Amino acid sequence: MTGQDAQDHLVRILQPVSARAEALGIPWLLVGAAARDLVLEQLGLKGLERATLDVDIAVQVRTWGEYSALKSALIETDGFLRHGLPHRLISPARQPLDLVPFGELAEDGELAWEGTDGLTMDVALFGDVLEASTVLRLGDTAIRIPSLAGLVCMKLTAWRDRHLDTGRDAVDLSGLLERATEWVSLDQLYGEHAAVLSQYGFDSDLAGIHALGARMARELSSDNRLDIEGILEGALAELNPTALLRELAGLVRPAAILHALLAGVSETPSR
Repeated sequence: MTGQDAQDHLVRILQPVSARAEALGIPWLLVGAAARDLVLEQLGLKGLERATLDVDIAVQVRTWGEYSALKSALIETDGFLRHGLPHRLISPARQPLDLVPFGELAEDGELAWEGTDGLTMDVALFGDVLEASTVLRLGDTAIRIPSLAGLVCMKLTAWRDRHLDTGRDAVDLSGLLERATEWVSLDQLYGEHAAVLSQYGFDSDLAGIHALGARMARELSSDNRLDIEGILEGALAELNPTALLRELAGLVRPAAILHALLAGVSETPSR
């Protein structure tokens, strides 16, 4: 599927989601691989390979009733089908749509899925990521997408929560960090980030990663920033048997990159 075909496919799924969510007053945010691809494209950075065309959306709701109302509207009005997983619908084109709720119905950032036997999900970051998101228009459809900093934060927490089950988050994170070395222009590095550039001996790659870490900190609440710091510190711990450092095989200088990212996060005040 070409880039334009993939974007048309995405719009066909998101148009009804946008309409139903707006009618119900539910804020939503595109996440997952589709969001990653759009963010990288907007920044002029090389995309990552996508394994599937699944679409993932985070929806900010107060109650399970609001969440059910959104799902029911998509089913009854737009022809989506139910799926055995509680968060998944199937589009009329037979593509999976995952709707992840967050907000007041999550306790201390942890979502306990209603009607399941103890299924939980960490959604603590989603409120911060939504607040720092930007609106992108695809045709007539307005889509909220995360910042690059928000994407990296979500990938770090996803890796922490499921790295024993899958290696895909480390692969994605490696690709994001590799491209993130280019997200700050040289003009910005020699301007607003000149002190950071000097700190890294004029190594623009590490200075760019530090600047990304600083942006992450500014977009996070203090609790979420401490959580991200803890993940990075654990990844750099010498005796950690599952250290992220070992899984970032696709990166040149992974330790230096994670140290620069951690320095940017820890040296910058939260929002």
